[in-house]
Amino acid sequence: MTTREMGHDAAPRVSFFNDPVIRGIFYQVVVAALLVGFIFWIVGNTAANLAAQNKTTGFDFLWKTAGFDISFSLLPWSRESVRRHRGGCRDERSARPPGSGRPG
Repeated sequence: MTTREMGHDAAPRVSFFNDPVIRGIFYQVVVAALLVGFIFWIVGNTAANLAAQNKTTGFDFLWKTAGFDISFSLLPWSRESVRRHRGGCRDERSARPPGSGRPG
């Protein structure tokens, strides 16, 4: 007698470890855990190597001078002018005269 003759139209039950859905979820969890572990290892290794070389990360270099002047500029400029005007780019030389048409 076959399963169809007995009235069982459902697929035969497979083992828990051979179920494709369970196996797919298991492999996704394993790959995600490996990826997260790899990212943590890379970040830790990079931080350790930078600390060993006494180097810093971040964008602090944007607020420091380069240590040399620009050799050619259309406007009068020096590296010291940036230090004086950290709050903004405007100073008395760049102020527009009243009534120049554009608010400034």
